[in-house]
Amino acid sequence: MDWNKKTRNNNPTQPRRVAITTLGCKVNQYESAAFSSEFTAAGLELTPFTQPADIYVINTWAVTAKAAAQSRQLIRQAMRRNPAARLVVTGCYAQVASQEILSLTTTPVCIVGNGNKHRLAAIAMRDSRCDLEMYTGDIGRRTEICPLT
Repeated sequence: MDWNKKTRNNNPTQPRRVAITTLGCKVNQYESAAFSSEFTAAGLELTPFTQPADIYVINTWAVTAKAAAQSRQLIRQAMRRNPAARLVVTGCYAQVASQEILSLTTTPVCIVGNGNKHRLAAIAMRDSRCDLEMYTGDIGRRTEICPLT
């Protein structure tokens, strides 16, 4: 059975929970709304980022040093809230500081770069863990924006 089809605590009446938080620009806000739609279409339940979840998605920003610090803080909060959760980090900070994110994390993490955001929900819901997998590339080589539905 696919991970995304499993239910929370093997209880068939409780769907998996996903919490999404967003820093930064309107593009990040739009992308996070698209992620939310994809997760709910797959049958997952959206929950506030301040609550326990099975998947945490952090859409980061790195335009200022303060934004990068806030991104790191949110990563640590998610790890503390549920160390067994799947942690997915995307956005500017994930793209430019993936090694720094790996050094912060004590749990498996998926780092999804800008070129793979259209696959974020599918990556997050895979059966296998995201044991330190990175889905990033050279942002300077991007010639188009990834499609988000």
